[in-house]
Amino acid sequence: MKISVELSDAELRDVIRVTGEKQKGPAIRKLVINALLMRRRAAMTEKFMTGEWAAEFPSFEKQRALDRKSAWKS
Repeated sequence: MKISVELSDAELRDVIRVTGEKQKGPAIRKLVINALLMRRRAAMTEKFMTGEWAAEFPSFEKQRALDRKSAWKS
């Protein structure tokens, strides 16, 4: 889908610089995709931080406890 976007010359130069793209269209597309990805990651992180989502790794936790015990003995 094509859309029109109004940006100042300075904003467009920043978009091109930040994305590393040479052309305007691909630069804007890359910036939008990266922004969406960051928003999705932030939403997922928020779910873990609030406890809505959780992940358990029993073998990792067991090894971590053993490592902590051995650190105290040293």
